[in-house]
Amino acid sequence: MNRRNTLGIVALLVITAAALVLFIVHDPEQRQPLPGVRPTSSAPITAFAPPSQRLPEPPAPPREQPTSAVREELPSAPQGEIEGRVLSNETRRGIAVADVTWANERGAHPVRTDGDGHFVFRPPHAGLFQLASVKADGYLPFGPEWGKSPVQVAFRPGQRVRGVVIELTPSPDLTGRVVDAAGDPVQGATARVLTPRRDEAALFPMRDHFTTDARGAFIFHAEPFAMLEAFHPTRGSGRARLERGAREVVITLQAAPADAGVRGVIAGRVVAQGRPVAGALVHVGSSLRAYPQVFGSPDGYRELTDVDGRFEIDELMPGSYDVSAHLLGLAPVHRYDIHSPTRDLTLELGAGPRLSGRVTEEGKAPVPAFEVALWWRKAPLERVQIVEAGFVDPDGRYLIEGVAPGAYELSVSARGYSPSMVRVTLGPGDGTADVTLQRGVRTRGTVRSADARLPISGARVADEQGGPTTLTDGAGVFALEGLPAGGYSLQVSASGFNTRVLTVTDSSAELDVELTRAPSDGGVKVELYGIGAVLRGRGDALVIGEVMPGAGAASAGLGPGDEVVSVDGRAVAELGFEASIRAIRGPVESVVTLEVRKSGSSPARAVQVTRRKVVN
Repeated sequence: MNRRNTLGIVALLVITAAALVLFIVHDPEQRQPLPGVRPTSSAPITAFAPPSQRLPEPPAPPREQPTSAVREELPSAPQGEIEGRVLSNETRRGIAVADVTWANERGAHPVRTDGDGHFVFRPPHAGLFQLASVKADGYLPFGPEWGKSPVQVAFRPGQRVRGVVIELTPSPDLTGRVVDAAGDPVQGATARVLTPRRDEAALFPMRDHFTTDARGAFIFHAEPFAMLEAFHPTRGSGRARLERGAREVVITLQAAPADAGVRGVIAGRVVAQGRPVAGALVHVGSSLRAYPQVFGSPDGYRELTDVDGRFEIDELMPGSYDVSAHLLGLAPVHRYDIHSPTRDLTLELGAGPRLSGRVTEEGKAPVPAFEVALWWRKAPLERVQIVEAGFVDPDGRYLIEGVAPGAYELSVSARGYSPSMVRVTLGPGDGTADVTLQRGVRTRGTVRSADARLPISGARVADEQGGPTTLTDGAGVFALEGLPAGGYSLQVSASGFNTRVLTVTDSSAELDVELTRAPSDGGVKVELYGIGAVLRGRGDALVIGEVMPGAGAASAGLGPGDEVVSVDGRAVAELGFEASIRAIRGPVESVVTLEVRKSGSSPARAVQVTRRKVVN
């Protein structure tokens, strides 16, 4: 993933796109960063739409939201209470008349937001509830299969959790166009939207398969950064990404090889104890062992099993794929190097131990709202996300059921706090892991145009790893709370300007961020400082997928398939993926020393690479 816009808690839960950015298994496998060395995240960035196709930004952001959820004693709420707002994740403004439904085994309990997006829910009795659905006209809904929500809420007598923020993504009509290499429209092409969170919209399914008309066009709805694919049996195939704010996506078909008409399929059943499992999320992604060769979409494909536990993902590029199945409460299953076509694959989910614990802040006060992500450590630099769930509990408690024995990383984040990660080893019995969060650092700055040095109002400033997000005010000023103390990367974007990614190591310094104007005919680009390489973790190394011509990696003779094993003398297996990426980035024209080996077998050699400005 290339920019995990997507994980973060805004005071409580952050629901974005077609659903929660932060909940449930939403991207089981690591994604690839873009040239320039971008870390894995949930919102990949490629090319942006021209400014004329982007939605207008608001002139100024709304008032600041609470920095974190708060637990309060409230004797007037004998069954407990939760209070918060539903916001647009684009404008940060409240959404009026949004329906928020809470449910447990006794039934559903809807509440509706007021004109400012505010809501209060007082349950009929204390106990455990789920956030069952969130829906508003003009926004992508959140609606997992009934009873299978990844957002759990505990109501306790006399206690209120205040400061909950739920975010939805606007859903305007979007236009897709399929053209050939000469730019001519392609009629009769098959197009599909690869939705990353199908399980979170099961109650409100959206159309995701289309056939282009005489203009090569189709109308669709999707979340930002969704991947679109198109295929024509005689004119080739292609893909493109929906960038934030874009109203149109153009998919250019590439000249078809001789076997372009051959399309594969991976199909089968998901079972548990021999019985079919409905509503399981199946993820099919290009085999990591084959990387840097990538089959099909780099984001992979997702499908939900039907009532008989069956799934079918068709129109696949022939090749080798890794396949996994996930369902909350059951241990996931992974199969590797499955060749397409395969039609009789059986994936068996298992029972497993439970992992529970408490999340507290320094001083041991409970954190009442937080996100938990559990990653299986397949190898030092290979992590597979098993669970991503949100918890609201006045006592700061969480419970994850159905985890296979093994070595894991447990990541916990909450609005206003630095993310924390602990390593957990689970045996056949239940496990416990308590986590203490520290208040995150605060950064301030101003966003200006690079040419005239004028402040930019309404610029979006976001933690690249999916943490806090804000908009600049009328003077171009922004402030972000809860950033990691050890360093972080920010992504800054504004309508009509290139997006900039900058790595921050000194949070005490006030930032002065300059954005260059995007050419009216060339689309918006992404600017950052790095070596100009796509990297992905595999085994104990970072594998180079591609290099940008003229960038530092290319000038140093690095190429696809080379494996980086250390950065300035520090092994990447010990640093971890995100820290390794930060270490490789640095000031323009500075030099980083990488130890690189060929194809995982030859001795590593030291290579000095000059960091340069990368525009993609």
